[in-house]
Amino acid sequence: MDHARYWRTRSRSPTTRGSPEVVDRESVVDRDRDRNARFNKSNEVNESEPTKYEVRRFPSIKNLKRTLEEKVEGLLKAGWKYEAMELFLKLSMRGYEPLLPHDWQLDFDGFPSVLFEPLSEPAYIRNATGSEFRALKALEDIINIGPRVRDAFELSVQQRTAERVLTDAINRYALWAFKDGNVNPKTGSMIPIFTTWAGPGTEAPVKLQSELARKFRFIASSWRDAQYFRANMDQSAEPAQLPTLYGVIVSEKVFGILTYDIPNEDSMSHIEHIQHMRCVGMFSYDDYALDVYNGLAIAITLIHVRNRMIELKNEWRSVLEHSMPSTPRPDIDG
Repeated sequence: MDHARYWRTRSRSPTTRGSPEVVDRESVVDRDRDRNARFNKSNEVNESEPTKYEVRRFPSIKNLKRTLEEKVEGLLKAGWKYEAMELFLKLSMRGYEPLLPHDWQLDFDGFPSVLFEPLSEPAYIRNATGSEFRALKALEDIINIGPRVRDAFELSVQQRTAERVLTDAINRYALWAFKDGNVNPKTGSMIPIFTTWAGPGTEAPVKLQSELARKFRFIASSWRDAQYFRANMDQSAEPAQLPTLYGVIVSEKVFGILTYDIPNEDSMSHIEHIQHMRCVGMFSYDDYALDVYNGLAIAITLIHVRNRMIELKNEWRSVLEHSMPSTPRPDIDG
């Protein structure tokens, strides 16, 4: 597949024959910001919005880093945890720093060279223990999901909606990542820290957030059980810190990446649990030129989750290798 047509080039020189439209990332960021604001208000698309972007100056890496430093300062004051901050920064830097192995340049020949690590340098998006071929194939599948999402949206088939196509693709990439890291929760050897929720465009964003919060609460109860079990196993050990949970909300062609800070107890109201969620980023498959950016956002998120699960597996090994006593689940009906 010719990936070049899915990538917005950063050059301000005139386009050559067969090259993609010259549109810089600053305009893409502006477009995303406007779309995210509309999504938070409603899921309706503004038909009057122009479909083309004007050519603007590409922001320098220095300006981006300065902007991110200001954002990080505000997020720290807002109580964001390190794990959520790390993911936010990684997503913000996609397109500006190497992410892929040097050897994958032939497979993604339309990608700008900045996305590839120098020869022999370890890449962020790569296989951990499994096959490199499967890692490459998984990334190619998630990069190419955009046309299928848009087709499903246009066809409006109830059994195959846009949100279902996108959610299934995200879950397939997650399954590869967790198997690759030997941390697949479905084997029973690991408590999950990732989940998804999908809903139609007619469903209010607050309803989608509420449903994801319910799933977060259920997973959080398992981690509190593990924390309690670990404390009883070794009362001299320092209390284990509960991990950050990660989730993706999908509504038609739009998806959001969120994190959840596990509270020490479940006695709060459901609204308070929703307030423990942090929105790391909002993305849309409205425009094919954003497909690579969106695919990289999904891959970055799930590689981050996989790496974190590998760390947790080592930190919580004494608990995960034993059968924890079953405890009643707290009522999560709010």
